[in-house]
Amino acid sequence: EEFIIMIVGGEIKEHADRVSLIKDEIEALSLSRGNNNIKMTISAGICSLETDFSIEYEDLLQLSDNQLYISKREGRNKISLLVR
Repeated sequence: EEFIIMIVGGEIKEHADRVSLIKDEIEALSLSRGNNNIKMTISAGICSLETDFSIEYEDLLQLSDNQLYISKREGRNKISLLVR
Protein backbone atom coordinates (compact mmCIF):
# COMPACT_ATOMS: atom_id res chain seq x y z
CA GLU A 1 0.00 0.00 0.00
CA GLU A 2 1.06 3.59 -0.45
CA PHE A 3 0.25 6.52 1.79
CA ILE A 4 1.41 10.09 2.32
CA ILE A 5 2.85 11.76 5.38
CA MET A 6 3.06 15.51 4.88
CA ILE A 7 5.16 17.49 7.35
CA VAL A 8 5.17 21.28 7.20
CA GLY A 9 7.95 23.36 8.72
CA GLY A 10 11.06 22.22 10.52
CA GLU A 11 14.32 20.86 9.20
CA ILE A 12 14.74 18.15 6.56
CA LYS A 13 17.05 16.18 8.87
CA GLU A 14 14.29 16.02 11.49
CA HIS A 15 11.80 14.85 8.86
CA ALA A 16 14.16 12.20 7.48
CA ASP A 17 14.91 11.02 11.03
CA ARG A 18 11.18 10.71 11.75
CA VAL A 19 10.62 8.64 8.60
CA SER A 20 13.64 6.51 9.51
CA LEU A 21 12.16 5.85 12.97
CA ILE A 22 8.88 4.75 11.37
CA LYS A 23 10.82 2.46 9.00
CA ASP A 24 12.80 0.94 11.88
CA GLU A 25 9.68 0.39 14.04
CA ILE A 26 7.86 -1.37 11.20
CA GLU A 27 10.91 -3.50 10.45
CA ALA A 28 11.10 -4.55 14.13
CA LEU A 29 7.48 -5.77 14.15
CA SER A 30 6.77 -9.46 13.90
CA LEU A 31 3.19 -10.47 13.26
CA SER A 32 2.02 -14.03 13.76
CA ARG A 33 -0.62 -15.85 11.77
CA GLY A 34 -0.89 -19.47 12.74
CA ASN A 35 2.62 -20.93 12.65
CA ASN A 36 3.90 -18.17 10.36
CA ASN A 37 5.77 -15.07 11.46
CA ILE A 38 5.34 -12.14 9.10
CA LYS A 39 8.01 -9.45 8.82
CA MET A 40 7.33 -6.11 7.15
CA THR A 41 9.47 -3.39 5.68
CA ILE A 42 8.76 -0.04 4.06
CA SER A 43 10.27 1.93 1.24
CA ALA A 44 9.92 5.70 1.42
CA GLY A 45 10.39 8.66 -0.86
CA ILE A 46 10.90 12.13 0.58
CA CYS A 47 10.80 15.39 -1.31
CA SER A 48 11.71 18.48 0.68
CA LEU A 49 11.16 22.01 -0.56
CA GLU A 50 13.77 24.43 0.70
CA THR A 51 13.80 27.17 -1.91
CA ASP A 52 11.16 26.62 -4.62
CA PHE A 53 7.78 26.81 -2.92
CA SER A 54 5.93 27.59 -6.16
CA ILE A 55 5.65 23.90 -7.11
CA GLU A 56 2.15 22.54 -7.66
CA TYR A 57 0.85 19.96 -5.18
CA GLU A 58 0.51 17.27 -7.87
CA ASP A 59 4.11 17.88 -8.97
CA LEU A 60 5.31 17.54 -5.38
CA LEU A 61 3.48 14.23 -5.10
CA GLN A 62 5.08 13.04 -8.35
CA LEU A 63 8.57 13.98 -7.13
CA SER A 64 7.97 12.09 -3.88
CA ASP A 65 6.58 9.11 -5.77
CA ASN A 66 9.68 9.08 -7.99
CA GLN A 67 11.83 8.90 -4.85
CA LEU A 68 9.70 6.03 -3.54
CA TYR A 69 10.33 4.01 -6.69
CA ILE A 70 14.07 4.72 -6.45
CA SER A 71 13.94 3.15 -2.97
CA LYS A 72 12.10 0.14 -4.31
CA ARG A 73 14.54 -0.34 -7.21
CA GLU A 74 17.52 -0.14 -4.83
CA GLY A 75 16.35 -3.16 -2.85
CA ARG A 76 13.37 -1.97 -0.81
CA ASN A 77 13.35 -1.06 2.87
CA LYS A 78 15.15 2.16 1.96
CA ILE A 79 14.52 5.89 2.11
CA SER A 80 15.30 8.13 -0.86
CA LEU A 81 15.48 11.89 -0.47
CA LEU A 82 15.23 14.78 -2.92
CA VAL A 83 15.81 18.36 -1.74
CA ARG A 84 14.63 21.17 -4.03
